[in-house]
Amino acid sequence: MTNTLRKIISAASATVLLMSLSVQSFALIEGVRIDNFTGEEIGGVTEGVYALSGDTTYDHDTGLYRYKVNNKLGSYVYSTVPDGATVQQTVILDVPNEVMPQLYCDGELVEEPDFSCITEPGGYTLMVDDGSDVNSPFFTFRILDDYTSLFSSFVPPDDFEITYATLDGSYIDYTSSGVYITEDGRYNIVYSCPSTGQSFSINFYSDRTAPALEFEGLINNRYAQGPVTVTGLGEGEEVYMTIDGYESVYSDVLARAGHYKLKVTDRAGNYTNYDFTIRQYLSNITWILILAVTAIFAIILFYSIFKRKKFRSN
Repeated sequence: MTNTLRKIISAASATVLLMSLSVQSFALIEGVRIDNFTGEEIGGVTEGVYALSGDTTYDHDTGLYRYKVNNKLGSYVYSTVPDGATVQQTVILDVPNEVMPQLYCDGELVEEPDFSCITEPGGYTLMVDDGSDVNSPFFTFRILDDYTSLFSSFVPPDDFEITYATLDGSYIDYTSSGVYITEDGRYNIVYSCPSTGQSFSINFYSDRTAPALEFEGLINNRYAQGPVTVTGLGEGEEVYMTIDGYESVYSDVLARAGHYKLKVTDRAGNYTNYDFTIRQYLSNITWILILAVTAIFAIILFYSIFKRKKFRSN
């Protein structure tokens, strides 16, 4: 038994733990315990280890799912959530070292992952050595953030079915196999396993609408001959901006001449790109200075001419 597995079942008593791991796993079939390995009846009614799809089992006492790795060692991976689950809670995995585990989050390898406490939002894939030449995907799950643009529909993992769904507090249609996410708004979805009675609830705001900015001063949304005023930045939205390829601090008024690229991103991960040029121009201050200098020269010229005429007349 690994240290991680001890953390997972810390809420259970030591006696129950030893009993649950020392006896053969069994499934409840019509109230009778059936040994998963021999298929023979054990007898008695208990809330113990349930057989699910494939070689998966769920231990009611420890709250652990067990997944068999198809290697020569007969290794197992234990998890607090089922394969393919979408949750908003800490996920704990117990993975033996002999399967050479690698954990990826949103396609990026997680360096030195802490399998006993996975909390960061993202889509996770556990890769293991199952005896083939390369590691292969073995187990997936997603830790969902409060805002997301991921879903056009939500489908529960194997052995689970949708049992509850609301949008902005009002009930919406669903089937046991899924629910459509057709509108922006706050969803509350519950999916449950009829065999084990375990349920998971997710509460999230679905936002699939890309953010939009408005630009005053742009001509054909391509160029400007003076300052550009930007409006429409919403709550939780951020702007990344470059001028002539160099990162620059965003402001609501863009006055510097150059080629602009803006990327505005919202909390759900939607984004919109903008690309335009502010051409070289004379600002109001520059015009005032030019007029002032011109006026000074005009005065000097007028005074010189006046003095010359007066000198000649004398």
